[in-house]
Amino acid sequence: MYLIISDTHGQIEYFEKAINFCKNTVSAIIHCGDGVRDIAAITQKHTIPQCYSVRGNMDAHSNAPLVATLRVDNKKILILHGHTINFETILDDITVIAHKEKASAVIFGHTHIPLYKKRDGVLIINPGSLGKPRALWGPSFSLLRYDTDEGFSASFYEIVKNGKDFDFYEFTPV
Repeated sequence: MYLIISDTHGQIEYFEKAINFCKNTVSAIIHCGDGVRDIAAITQKHTIPQCYSVRGNMDAHSNAPLVATLRVDNKKILILHGHTINFETILDDITVIAHKEKASAVIFGHTHIPLYKKRDGVLIINPGSLGKPRALWGPSFSLLRYDTDEGFSASFYEIVKNGKDFDFYEFTPV
């Protein structure tokens, strides 16, 4: 299982909560940009699994790539931030890119809005934002699973601060 996060924008409190929520079950973290530096801040306080990250439009001084590739059981996953794609045609463009690259899934950020779509055989995921959420949900992340029979699936969680505690609510993006 993979923890997918994006757009932390220096708000590591929710990043830490997401890690603690699933620390014993994930094999890697995928950070879709805009807060790549936050990974270094987290690793100073926590031991985390392997992390795949890409550079977002707010990661000007990062050496992270614009696009990363992850393979799971010979299935290719593309990871990107999304800021180089036209927002109005983003799903069409991502689907075209996925087919060109022979990817089974594309994971991206930038919009700060959670998304889970299957288009033309491609799974498209945006975990939302842990740092500056937009739309209906607060800080959110996703967990990606792979089953050899079922393929990829994902669940989404919103983190809600409840006094000194934090609650996690599973939801389905619209």
